[in-house]
Amino acid sequence: MASLASPETKFSISQQPVDITSCEFKAQAFEFYAQLRREAPVYRTVLPDKMPVWIVSRYDDVAMVLKDERFSKQF
Repeated sequence: MASLASPETKFSISQQPVDITSCEFKAQAFEFYAQLRREAPVYRTVLPDKMPVWIVSRYDDVAMVLKDERFSKQF
């Protein structure tokens, strides 16, 4: 998991998945999502239960995904 030690932390979005369920992450979530919007607007990560998820962080992209029937939950 990326280090979340200080407000100046730049998350390593290209390496290990970030645990978006952790308290450490939640304390600095705004910085992480701002970085995603700049560098990786569609980001794949893995939840602690090993389920892969995609985070879509830009408004226009989110609106498109929500309207497109090709995108859905599949288990």
